[in-house]
Formats: sequence, structure tokens, C-alpha cells
Amino acid sequence: MQWPVKLASFDIKPLQDALLGILYPAYSGSDIAEAANAFTTEVNSSLYAITAGSTITEIDEDKAPYDAYFFDKTATIKSITSNTATFEIVTSMYSGGAHPNSDTNIFTYDLESSAIITPDMIFKPGSENAIDSLIRNNLANQFGTTPDKLTEGGLLENDVKMSGVMYIGQQCVCFVYQPYEIAPYSMGVITANLYFDEIKNLLTPKGISLLGNGETQE
Repeated sequence: MQWPVKLASFDIKPLQDALLGILYPAYSGSDIAEAANAFTTEVNSSLYAITAGSTITEIDEDKAPYDAYFFDKTATIKSITSNTATFEIVTSMYSGGAHPNSDTNIFTYDLESSAIITPDMIFKPGSENAIDSLIRNNLANQFGTTPDKLTEGGLLENDVKMSGVMYIGQQCVCFVYQPYEIAPYSMGVITANLYFDEIKNLLTPKGISLLGNGETQE
């Protein structure tokens, strides 16, 4: 895990709290090492009834409420600019069957306002339908179909709307869809990128300042 300790003189306590809440939702403290140790101990004891000095000779599935052969969480810094930090958190687990399952959570933290960027911060009120339409156009271009026939491009539905996972890319807003959310597992994680030129009329002043400055995300 790439844990942020300091980013210039900005207040990143809300960022640290958000990361802890996503990575370890059952933990109520503020110490990352303590949270990680508590999580590891809980998973190990729940899955395999491990105690100090014990040896595992077999896995008893009846003692595994998670029923997982592996359970993994990673958190990495995806990009940093002078006013934002974007993190990617991936949770993956395998509990038998055809394939593992995973969840990808990516968010952008606004260093100036000490808050995670949400749609209502960057888009004008009442712009939801226009954004949904642009997302469908983007997906249609990706999968070689038309916006009203997304299922012919392999998706599970035609009426795709804004995802609950959103982050700021390089002069674009990115909406992330998990496997099975709008498409079969085999199509993986799908991202619809809406670029500044096509959404600038829908942006708030905050959104324009974040996307319209041309700064490269690294």
C-alpha cells in the first residue's frame, strides 16, 4: 500500500480517513499499521482458525465465512498534480468457481478543499442526463456500436448511466464500471472518459479549474 504521509502543506487527514474507510471498513481508528494488522488477524483467524504457533495441515471451508482462497487489497497513487491526488484501490478475492472477483475504486482528492471530488462538485445541477448521454456515446465508440444499441457491442444494457466511481484524469472525467456492472466479466473493468472540450459547458467553476488548466497528471 502506498500510504500518504505528507503532501506539501495540504491537510490530508480526510484523505487518510477515506483510504482507511475503503480499505478497512470495520476499523474505527486512525493508525494504518494497526488497521492492517487487525484486518490480517481477523481474516486469518476467520478463514483458518490460526493461532500463534499453529500449523495449517488443511483448509476447512466450514470455518471460512469469507470462503476465500485468497483475499487481497492494494492501494496505489495513480497520479498527483499541484492540486489533486488520485488513488486506486483494488480488492480481489477467489472463493472457488470459474474466476476471481475484483472491485476497483479510484477517486481524486482535491488538495485545496481537503475533500474527495464528487460529481456535484464539478458538474452543474441538472446536467445528469447530458452526462449519461455522453457516457453512452463514449462506450459506443469503444465497442463499435451506436449509443442506443450498446448491447450489440457486448454490454448488458443500453441505458448506461453515471458510475458511482469517478476520478479526474488528464483533462477528462473518468467513470469506472466494475465487471458485471454493465458488461460480462470477460470484458473486465470498463472506463468512460469524458474530455474537457465536450463537457466544458456542463462544468462548475471548480470543474473548469480542475480540468481546464491542461496540467498533466503524473
